[in-house]
Amino acid sequence: MSNRTVLAWLAVAIALGFAAFFLLRGGGGSGAGEGGVVASGEKVLALEPARVVRLGVNRGQGDEVVSRAAGTDDWTLAAPSGTWPVSSARISAALRLLADMRAVGEAERGASVGDDATTVRVEQDDGTAYTLRMAKRTLAGAGLVSVEGGAPAGAPGADGTGTRLALVDDNVIRALREPGPGAWRATSVLAGFDQNPSGIRLESSAGVLALRRVENRWSVTEPMRAPADPAKVAGLMKSLGELAIADFLDAGPPAAPFVPSASIVLESGSGKRTVELGGPADASGKRLFARLDGTRIVSVDATSLTSVAMVPGAYIAGTATALAAPDVGTLVMSGSGGAVSRRLVREVDGWTEVMASGKGSLLSTEDRTGVNDAVRFLIERPATEVAIAAPKGYTPVGTLEIGGLDGGGIETHEIGVAEGPMLVIHSGPVYRSYPLAAAPAVLRSWAEPSAPKPAGAGGKPGEPMK
Repeated sequence: MSNRTVLAWLAVAIALGFAAFFLLRGGGGSGAGEGGVVASGEKVLALEPARVVRLGVNRGQGDEVVSRAAGTDDWTLAAPSGTWPVSSARISAALRLLADMRAVGEAERGASVGDDATTVRVEQDDGTAYTLRMAKRTLAGAGLVSVEGGAPAGAPGADGTGTRLALVDDNVIRALREPGPGAWRATSVLAGFDQNPSGIRLESSAGVLALRRVENRWSVTEPMRAPADPAKVAGLMKSLGELAIADFLDAGPPAAPFVPSASIVLESGSGKRTVELGGPADASGKRLFARLDGTRIVSVDATSLTSVAMVPGAYIAGTATALAAPDVGTLVMSGSGGAVSRRLVREVDGWTEVMASGKGSLLSTEDRTGVNDAVRFLIERPATEVAIAAPKGYTPVGTLEIGGLDGGGIETHEIGVAEGPMLVIHSGPVYRSYPLAAAPAVLRSWAEPSAPKPAGAGGKPGEPMK
């Protein structure tokens, strides 16, 4: 390497050294005073993240304050648009950055962070508080920070009157300043609300759909009453939980009046969460304006709502009964005129058929297995189709009464057939259809004589099977 090249590189190094000195030293503004300097490699704060109850950041546009009540993990942010839940993971990460923050070099004594510094104040539940001023300008991955208060015993500024300086990794500064605590807010419209509600109500131009949970059992309660499938309700809750706030509208809501077109209401023992959906918030129509709990207006990404069905059949349980097999003690099949055709009772030795005379006859092993198959079918087999209107060609065959071990009736269902041919179990307002060929023999042999034949070559439904 030539002498000229060496001298050129030396000149560059000297220039960078002077630039770093003046950049980190500052040129006026709020000085750090003549306090101490945190030695390279030493921790800047003696912070205990678990004890922090308040974190305020001011980037020159007002305070952004994240706080929680002592003893809880429910962080909130006070913003111009209201008070919002904060992601505990985001605030925990920020506090851990501050607690682990170490000096990466030694700051120049008397250096200034400048008038445009970001101010951060951290308060613990024991009264310990720190005020940090973070320089806007950084160089080579480091930035200047001044710290007041809360210093470890014996350290400069421990009495809260002095100021100590530190050169720190600029990733810490960026985490608090870009974009700041406003971005730590939880975006789900259900954030901070009980994720296991007792009631869900959806209302739109398509109608009203309401579901209610009693203990661990969900039911559709509007526009009709029927047991609900817990897995389908869980899917609905997942879709509602994914309804995310796209813009908190801190600058203010739109000038036009908010006109709701649909609403979502969740209820739990701790309160109610209402989300009203309004008009489009962007040209694509994927974002909508929304009003939360009747007050705060935001825009939401409504993509997740495309999977939300407003028809009750989408949530009604697909199985004919929610009973457990050990609870079933009798099956009584009656014709459409009401006369009992078969009465099956489960005894100690197995299923017995009770004759009109009252005398019982233990079924064969094969027939007992067939009755158990029928019970499992009613309890476990989801219907091919669930509807609140009778399927095409529906014809009642009779009734099936499911009784308990004490012989008392528990549930009564109408049994019928429809085009397909399909076996139909009609319970209240709900029709559950199953391919007749897939039904257990006990039910199939009962319904099959009344079932229409498959459509003929001309497409016309056939006559009942003979």
